[in-house]
Amino acid sequence: MSAKRFRVLSGVFLKNPMAKLLSLLLAGGAWYMIREAISFEKEVTDVPIQILKDDGWAVLSLSEQNVIVTFKGPEDAVWNLDREQVRLELDLRGSPGLEAMVLDLTPDQVRAPRGVRPVAVEPSLVFVSLGQEGRREIEVAASIQGQLPEGYELVSAECRPSKVVLFGPQQRLDEIEEVRTVPIDLEGRIQPFKLRKAIAPPGVGWVGRVEPDNVMVEVSVVMRSDRLEMESVPIQALVDPEQLHRIELSDTHVNLVLEGRQAVLDAVRPESVRAYVHGARILESGTNPVPVHVHAPAGIVVREIKPDHVLINRME
Repeated sequence: MSAKRFRVLSGVFLKNPMAKLLSLLLAGGAWYMIREAISFEKEVTDVPIQILKDDGWAVLSLSEQNVIVTFKGPEDAVWNLDREQVRLELDLRGSPGLEAMVLDLTPDQVRAPRGVRPVAVEPSLVFVSLGQEGRREIEVAASIQGQLPEGYELVSAECRPSKVVLFGPQQRLDEIEEVRTVPIDLEGRIQPFKLRKAIAPPGVGWVGRVEPDNVMVEVSVVMRSDRLEMESVPIQALVDPEQLHRIELSDTHVNLVLEGRQAVLDAVRPESVRAYVHGARILESGTNPVPVHVHAPAGIVVREIKPDHVLINRME
């Protein structure tokens, strides 16, 4: 550099030195602020591994179903990041699939919204193998958890449809007897209900698909009941008092089986249960079968009436 040119440059830098120093400090502060703004970190757990494979192949084994991914980026973008927006794609298309493979998991395989940058994946290795894909129609059952309130019981839990089709490695399909829904909680339930539930994976390390992937489950819940037998309950004929002496019943008493909660059954008194027939069904003459009706206290269900019909003979 010539002496003249050096003097020119020196004059430029030395002119207004305080202003230039202030500019330099402001530029450094702005750079630091920008660096800090885009350097927030967040770990997202349970990021699913999605296997890309050729048609006709299925995942036979996979050592990890999910990974932990660390992201960097601006504060808003990082902290608003949700695992539903993230996945790790492992491309096995073109792989022979006949032997187990040990593969690296890297940030480049992570798919996430723009504005954030994956910088680390844990674990960093995965073991995977492929097998020939098959299909199998199989029964589906409801998975139940939790306890019903005292005094109630589960009668049934039926799935609609009752069968689904599993697609996966053929050699594992042959080992599966049934699949189940994700758990249904009975806590606090006192009435029948129905709800739609997804199908749970049939085993640890399972990677496959199911059609349909959810079913409607109809759950029947009833009050737990006990039984009380009552014998020789008199039958009353509901007729005009002037006609009472003109009829005759083939049976004058019935035996009953009552059902309800034990506390309610314990409170039943013989006079609170009445059996009767409607005299209005009597024809002008002859013997006529009519049903026996029973009136019982609230909370009691009449399960059996023996006999449930009697013959009424109208006497001339």
